[in-house]
Amino acid sequence: MIRLFPRLRDRYRFSIICMFLAFLLGLVFYCIPTEGKHIWYFASAPPAAAIVAYLGWRVAFRSYIDYEHSQNLAIAGLITFFTHALNFVFMDLAYWLIDRYNLPITSNEYAFYHHWRIEYWHFFIRYMIGIIFAGIPTYVLFAAAVYYVQYTATRIGDEDPLAKKEGEGKW
Repeated sequence: MIRLFPRLRDRYRFSIICMFLAFLLGLVFYCIPTEGKHIWYFASAPPAAAIVAYLGWRVAFRSYIDYEHSQNLAIAGLITFFTHALNFVFMDLAYWLIDRYNLPITSNEYAFYHHWRIEYWHFFIRYMIGIIFAGIPTYVLFAAAVYYVQYTATRIGDEDPLAKKEGEGKW
């Protein structure tokens, strides 16, 4: 697996790196009690980060020509913003499943504190609190991941798909 990682396309490497970083941040923020509970961010953050990072990379960087410094920070900010939103959606969905199927979870293991049918403003407040506390480290790590993937893209044998190869273009 380690040998295959440098050979993956940039969007897959970026998704895997963001998923790993989201897992680590989820563990850190699991250890810090939020709203008096330990919320399982490490369970819902990695899939949210992987999905948003993959889609964000596909939309922002269509080719190697699009690798510009001005887009790096913007894409890291957008990925941070949408990852947090999808993270809360996954947590609410998991709580709905726990509530629907009466899964045995004690108060010490209570994963998802909020109910599915809570009003929108409460979701918005939770989201803003999450962006304030967890958004800054997430943004910094995702921006570092963007720069790392772009820095290593040309060093691992990737070619510019728009560059002409020898012998092409001749009749």
